[in-house]
Amino acid sequence: MSIRGCGRLSFFVAMMGSLSLVGAECGGGDDNAAGTGNASSDLAGTWCLIKTLVTATEDHPAGKQFPLELVFVVHGNSATMSTPGVSGSAEGTLSEGVWTFTYEIPIAPGLTSLNQVQVISTSPFKGTEEHRYYDQFGQQIGLEASTLEGWRKTTESCW
Repeated sequence: MSIRGCGRLSFFVAMMGSLSLVGAECGGGDDNAAGTGNASSDLAGTWCLIKTLVTATEDHPAGKQFPLELVFVVHGNSATMSTPGVSGSAEGTLSEGVWTFTYEIPIAPGLTSLNQVQVISTSPFKGTEEHRYYDQFGQQIGLEASTLEGWRKTTESCW
């Protein structure tokens, strides 16, 4: 399912290869660097997150941080992920302690972003986000990789 209303996304410079983010920069504590985390059905709810770019984009340096709010609705080993104020949601599943959500965003005619969010831990919240950009010929033309860390929303506003 597509999430619409995200606006124009930045392209990554010089990131054309593949990158697996399972466990990247998220190990430690109860997490396992191989990607088997401690995420479980307690993912349900609204989370206030800090998204940190792992690599630079045309617009931002590596290490740049952005606030992000995500809502998760859990039904056993499946769930949906959405962003307040953005139409649509992404489907996800829980496997070996890691939630994986995938979705596609059409950015412009002939330009698509295939995206994946993985939640490796829910205590504390740690995860990864990856956007792979493709042209009209199906060639990958960019990659945006980020880590996600945060806390469960307990007040009206995250920030």
